Amino acid sequence: EVEVISYDIIRQIFDGQLAGATGEEEYLQQVLQQIQIVKQCIDIVYKNAALFSGMKLLGRSDRLFYFPEETQRGFMQSGLLSRDVLRNCTKPQSQAIYAGLKTAIQINRSGGVYFVADSDIDFVDLNRTPGGRPIPILDEQARSIAGVRVNNLTQKITDRRVQEEVKKALERLTLHMVYTKQPGSDWDNRMRGRGKSNDWIEEKRKDVRHNCRVKDIRWACDDPREYSFTVPGPAHGQDQPPALLEGVEAGADAPPPPPPPPPITLTVASYFYENYGIRLRYPNMPLIKTGRVKTRNGFVDEWFPIEFFTQEFGKTRDADNQKLAAALRYNDEKTGRQSVERITEMVGVANRLERNGLTLGDFLNRFGMRIDVEPESFRAKVESEPTLFFSRDSQAQVRNGDWRLADQRRVAQVFACPAKFYSFALVSMADKNTTERYF
Repeated sequence: EVEVISYDIIRQIFDGQLAGATGEEEYLQQVLQQIQIVKQCIDIVYKNAALFSGMKLLGRSDRLFYFPEETQRGFMQSGLLSRDVLRNCTKPQSQAIYAGLKTAIQINRSGGVYFVADSDIDFVDLNRTPGGRPIPILDEQARSIAGVRVNNLTQKITDRRVQEEVKKALERLTLHMVYTKQPGSDWDNRMRGRGKSNDWIEEKRKDVRHNCRVKDIRWACDDPREYSFTVPGPAHGQDQPPALLEGVEAGADAPPPPPPPPPITLTVASYFYENYGIRLRYPNMPLIKTGRVKTRNGFVDEWFPIEFFTQEFGKTRDADNQKLAAALRYNDEKTGRQSVERITEMVGVANRLERNGLTLGDFLNRFGMRIDVEPESFRAKVESEPTLFFSRDSQAQVRNGDWRLADQRRVAQVFACPAKFYSFALVSMADKNTTERYF
């Protein structure tokens, strides 16, 4: 349960104390909007606290947070995450199973804000060095791209077989892209001309893209035959006042404006040099398309040199039967009450994660929030088992999910109200050690 300093706004929402609501429909809309705002605020605080404390996001979803590496090892040692889960996996040396918490925020009518948690696992690629630094996609020493051998990093890759291997290797990875605009570049001058402060410029100097996927690939950054684009050329006299151009007196009839300059064709390599002062070290190596971005002129493709990318560990793609079996073993190891105990322990571990002297709990406290590690318990009612009615006025009493067919004539009978079952699920809420089962 999440405790907030004041529940007044939530109580006002449910008690109808919203100013300006003139009708039932408008009031209901305001209720939903206010509840959504409260949930979003609490959700943002918790997610920032989780990231601050060292938990990780391995995909685009921001609901599932994975524990840090050292905590994963602790789960193995304590038995919270069994090594048997990895049984029969083909490449345990290059992949690992990571446990995390899937979270959500719920609000009830009494103003209580609840932290709903569940445990989950995923497989990750171990693509990081022991020091924790991301591995560059383009490896200078090994002369390789994503592990694929390239004979010469200064020449364009033309071998079709190598191109196909590089493409397949890149498509399996989650990439991280970063570059830094150089001081004194054209971008620097443009920003200063717009009145941007030095602090703002320094903050925006580094450009980062997380969780990138390869959408397309070209085989040289500085070859216009592979990829190029056009930009408007510089306007004539753009740095001079209009009435003071050479040969024109103030008040005199101005000559017709000159024709617009022809557009300039740029490659990705020349673009980064002209705009950001970045001279590529490997202009003949591939460039990668990561997606499309909206600009003032519409949507444009984003292409980046491969030397900007690093390979960080992330989710493996294309789950196979072994990974599916491992996930089933993880959920089958602890069921019923044991599953609740595992989630409770994980929530407690997350609450104690520490970074820079502050725990996740300390971070939440600064916003007037705390997470109660103990789960909420609710009183439940066990319904009486139903009686089955057959078409010939015969009955059968269900006991522990089963009924007797002592009367052989009943075998040929059908239910009084038959129905077609196209699919079904069977759920056991009992512990494995108990003899009684409820289905």
